[in-house]
Amino acid sequence: MDKSKLIIQIDTDLKDIIPEFMMVRAQDVNLLKSYVITQDFDQIIKLGHRMKGSSASYGFIAMSEIGRQLEHAGKIKDINLIKKNIESLENYLLRIEIIFSPAA
Repeated sequence: MDKSKLIIQIDTDLKDIIPEFMMVRAQDVNLLKSYVITQDFDQIIKLGHRMKGSSASYGFIAMSEIGRQLEHAGKIKDINLIKKNIESLENYLLRIEIIFSPAA
């Protein structure tokens, strides 16, 4: 597992909402793991879709891609691909370092 920091620059205007957003993404990891156990592909698809959109809108492009991959993996019911993306999400959340700066 890569342990190097990922520095993400986010608009200062989002400073008040990003901590909660990140907390929810950490909770999503546990939800996804439970959905794998129950093989609830519909919920994996929904969560992946939601993550794809919200992450992109806040500037977390890599997390948006993980969401897209989860959505796709749920649609084709590929448990191994879902697990791989859950691991990617966990790794991403452990490595991310957010720097707030004014919008350009």
